[in-house]
Amino acid sequence: MSLSAFAPRHLAGLVAGLVALVVLLILPPPAPITEIGMARLGLLAFAIIWWVATPLPLAFTTLAMLGLAIALGAMTVNAAFAHSSSWILWFVIGAFGLAAALEATGFNRRFALAFLDLWFVRGRSRRFLMMFLVSAAVMSAFMANTVVAVIWLSLALKIYQMLGVLRTDPLVEANTLGIAWAANIGGIATPVGAGTNAPAIALIAGATGITVSFLQWTIIGAGISLLFIATALVVFRFSVPIGSDAFARPEAITFIAEERRRLGPMPPVERWAVGWFLTAIFLWFLPDLIRPVVSPETASLVRKSLHMSVPAILIPVLMCLVPVPDPN
Repeated sequence: MSLSAFAPRHLAGLVAGLVALVVLLILPPPAPITEIGMARLGLLAFAIIWWVATPLPLAFTTLAMLGLAIALGAMTVNAAFAHSSSWILWFVIGAFGLAAALEATGFNRRFALAFLDLWFVRGRSRRFLMMFLVSAAVMSAFMANTVVAVIWLSLALKIYQMLGVLRTDPLVEANTLGIAWAANIGGIATPVGAGTNAPAIALIAGATGITVSFLQWTIIGAGISLLFIATALVVFRFSVPIGSDAFARPEAITFIAEERRRLGPMPPVERWAVGWFLTAIFLWFLPDLIRPVVSPETASLVRKSLHMSVPAILIPVLMCLVPVPDPN
């Protein structure tokens, strides 16, 4: 969001809400109010001020309050989401919001073209096909597999049309099927890769009482994805005949290079979207990463404060609040 999008009352309300929250967190609680009670009063003051000043839409303020309540220890995860059945819903919404920022800024297209323009891929149809699948699998680990499939297929269709490749060409058939496979395979790798992953975590927690962390899912999911994508690559390598050898033609190499040139340098809004997404990924991993180097009490506190739902909620809210420099 550009800084000019905020009216003076928005900025005043934004600051006043945060100040009210900090002040009530710092003040010693008068009896019989507890520290948790003061934190909840601070959150209430914060929400009321933001609801009145509307620096963000009302629903965003509510989400921010819920995320802050968990992060500050004012509410448990179950208490914060008691009226919406489960935290899973908001985790999925937040994760899809982060992925939507990458899509809206065009990063996913830049990512695909970068893979297809690697020096050892140019002029080699089989490697071109393999890199199409690998890039789709990697990106679908962090975005909805349907979105990845649509974007990668649209790029492939432009290449087919430009080269005049027939739809019956074995390369076209293999790439079309392979993109769908790769997008689904990559979606297993992380909890945000597919909409079914987070509900699976909830089902595991409900059945066993154990919540699978982001890192735990990723270690297992990434291993399975690597096994599946390696199997798919072997199948395509030895069972798919290359018909026209179209991707080896100079026109294909020129087209990819020209598409990358049109994109130009990464604009600030795209860099910020990538930065926010990497920040969310880091925060999802953080509770497991610090466990070996801190005390058990600190590790437990960080795990509670940085529940998977917290970055999924707060990072998209911050994306709407932090101004992006105007390149002009």
